[in-house]
Amino acid sequence: MQITIAVVDYKTLNNRHIKGVCSNWLANLVIGSEVAIWHKPGTLPAVPADKPLIMVGPGTGIAPFRAFIQEREGKESYLVFGCRNEKKDFYY
Repeated sequence: MQITIAVVDYKTLNNRHIKGVCSNWLANLVIGSEVAIWHKPGTLPAVPADKPLIMVGPGTGIAPFRAFIQEREGKESYLVFGCRNEKKDFYY
């Protein structure tokens, strides 16, 4: 299993510090630590393998799109993904 995490840690315009509990906890684990996880079946629609797939991610998360691309390996797939901050949100 693979995960993609954006660590939430920033100051708001009124100087309030916002820090994500889960993302920071995971980011501070020692490599090799064990973490209990589980998953549920996805709810995204099935796409015929013979059809090209165009996905648009407006900054809401890359994981579902990444899974689609991996599952369709070798098939025509395109992803247009946007984030709030070009320098901080470049995952891949």
